[in-house]
Amino acid sequence: MRRVQHHPPYGLGVCLLVGAEYGPRSAVAYLRVSRTMSAAWTRRRMASPTELEELAPHVVYELRAMLAARHLNQVAFAGTFSLEAFLIHVRCLYEFFSRDQPDPRYPKNTYACDYFDPVTEWAATHRPAQPAVFTTDLTDRLNRRVTHLSADRVKWAREEQTKQWEWPVDELTDGIFGYALAFVKALPPARAAWFSSILDLRS
Repeated sequence: MRRVQHHPPYGLGVCLLVGAEYGPRSAVAYLRVSRTMSAAWTRRRMASPTELEELAPHVVYELRAMLAARHLNQVAFAGTFSLEAFLIHVRCLYEFFSRDQPDPRYPKNTYACDYFDPVTEWAATHRPAQPAVFTTDLTDRLNRRVTHLSADRVKWAREEQTKQWEWPVDELTDGIFGYALAFVKALPPARAAWFSSILDLRS
């Protein structure tokens, strides 16, 4: 049986440093958070091969939907609705492909790394370098401009309306497909077959 990797977020040494800097109450609080995160790693159940196979068509769907929304945006159909649809699919796929390892906060989420054994193999060996388009500013906009009603949304929307800033649609598409193609090519043949239609999407 495959063992779940246990990754405590921080050690006792860091806890002692927190205590020295901020006092014993902060150290206790810090230790509680560390134990909670460690427990989350321990509880996380790895997805079964059947579950991974069943999720594969949904990954392909996200790529198809991203391309469809991009096309609608290019022909100026549906205005900002098609652009936001494109960005939501980009955000979903970026989260799927870019994580180094599963997020213990969301034990039911599945990521590209879950298709490898060990899960660290994807980031360590196969995953391309982070595409330059995914800057901190851009990922903040993806998270807080598109899917949350954050305080910055008004400012960012104004920048977009006055053309001070535009979403780099082509670069985002290229970055996501760079991840996707590397992912399919790195998988064992049996699992790569689940995603074979991805290779035809950009032909």
